[in-house]
Amino acid sequence: MKFANVITLAFEAIGRNKLRSALTSLGIIMGVAAVIVMMALGSGAHASIEQRIASLGTNVVTVTAGSANVGGVRMGSGAVTTLTPADAEAIAAGKGVGLVSPGVSTRTQVVAAGGNWQTQVQGTGASFFDIRAWSADLGSVFSQDDVERAAKVVVLGAVVRDQIFGEGVDPIGNTVRVNNQPFKVIGVLSRKGQSAMGQDQDDTVIAPYTTVQKRLLGQTHLSSILVAAATGTTTTDLMSEASTLLRRR
Repeated sequence: MKFANVITLAFEAIGRNKLRSALTSLGIIMGVAAVIVMMALGSGAHASIEQRIASLGTNVVTVTAGSANVGGVRMGSGAVTTLTPADAEAIAAGKGVGLVSPGVSTRTQVVAAGGNWQTQVQGTGASFFDIRAWSADLGSVFSQDDVERAAKVVVLGAVVRDQIFGEGVDPIGNTVRVNNQPFKVIGVLSRKGQSAMGQDQDDTVIAPYTTVQKRLLGQTHLSSILVAAATGTTTTDLMSEASTLLRRR
């Protein structure tokens, strides 16, 4: 039978059974559409999870101060004050370590001409932004020189900028008061959204850890050290190396 005849018979069959043909076509269309929608949802969820994981930094280990036992009372994680910048330097010199950022933090009021907002103030090293893969949307982040001289500069999270200056406002060069101390705004971070734990990562202010230690907390110890593994090093190996080093120290 010729191909043309086959096509003619097919159209004749469709014409004789219009309702059946329409329902069959509708079923095929709905089936294909459902598959496409499910694949799109799966890809979107996968991308969202990858974005949240990437916001934490890849191959990263957080070293925190340990617990203390005072008079039989366990004080909880972070109670001891023995974690120091020297420990961070020792970890940075270790095998398999890529980047290291000492850290301290506090919650306090941040005030500008446009308003005030209570938020988390993080004191970090200059490597923090590379470890967390976090860039400035406006201005710039601080440098190692700013850390070494304890410069009174801050990088604002987008939420804090919106609250104290206004949404979309460029605050670079303006002064904010953090716990009544004046700081110069040098950057606004790109938006990261919620972390995997549900915290708003954009509701933060970041300054050199040396500045936060001296100007806001009056302390010399650290609360944490953020460590990124070098290429080819697993976080398991990094944890083992850091634990052994700190116990020895």
